[in-house]
Amino acid sequence: MGFRIVGAERGNIHIDGNPEPHDISVSRTAARYNKILNIVFGAFFILLTALFTYLVGWYFYKFFAAIETVLTALVVWYAWEWPKAESAV
Repeated sequence: MGFRIVGAERGNIHIDGNPEPHDISVSRTAARYNKILNIVFGAFFILLTALFTYLVGWYFYKFFAAIETVLTALVVWYAWEWPKAESAV
C-alpha cells in the first residue's frame, strides 16, 4: 500500500498508511549515507575552518570561527554516536 497523504489543506499534512519493506530499506540506506556524509564533510569543514582561522588575523573572525568549529564538531560527534536502525522485521 505505501503512504498516502490525507487532508493537506492549509499546510496541515497527515500521512496515512504503513511503509512498504522497500521504503524502509531505502530510508535505512539514506540514513547510513547521511551519517557518513555528516562525518566526512563535517571533519573536512572543521579542518578548513581551522586553516582559515589560522591564516586570518581578525579577532572577531577567529571568535566566530571557534563557535562554528565547536558546533560542527558536535554535528560530527552526534553523527558518529547515532545508533543504527533496528530491524523492522
